[in-house]
Amino acid sequence: MSSLIDSFEFPVRRSRYVCREMSEEDVNTALLWFKSYYDGKDFPKDFLPETGVCVSVDGTLVCVIPIYFEHSSNVAILGHCMINHKFNKKQTCFAIKKCIEYAVEYASGRGKKYLVSIFGRNSINKIADNCGFITADTIEEKFFFCGR
Repeated sequence: MSSLIDSFEFPVRRSRYVCREMSEEDVNTALLWFKSYYDGKDFPKDFLPETGVCVSVDGTLVCVIPIYFEHSSNVAILGHCMINHKFNKKQTCFAIKKCIEYAVEYASGRGKKYLVSIFGRNSINKIADNCGFITADTIEEKFFFCGR
């Protein structure tokens, strides 16, 4: 089993991409992106796990992927990929790719053998495919919050 690396750095065209474990501050920032992108709809913070990964470019957060760890099996689930829409498409795609690659290392470092993604956007699914994920069905994300 490979050792867990706390952070990766990727120099790309004079930009520095850093992958690391997400923090509570990263989650709060990602929730603001979600609200902004989805016309003011709140995404409940308690829906997200405390575990996940993120990527920053030159010190600015670009991408956050929560990871749900299933404790009765060898599966971890990559949650909704939340992105900062202020970056250009090339930077964002590269950051997502690095975040997914780091998520694989992060999950395997915690003993998981399998990752499942619930990415809903085709563009993100294509990036996951390029990272070695096997396409099953097209997933359209739908959320229902019980007890609200």
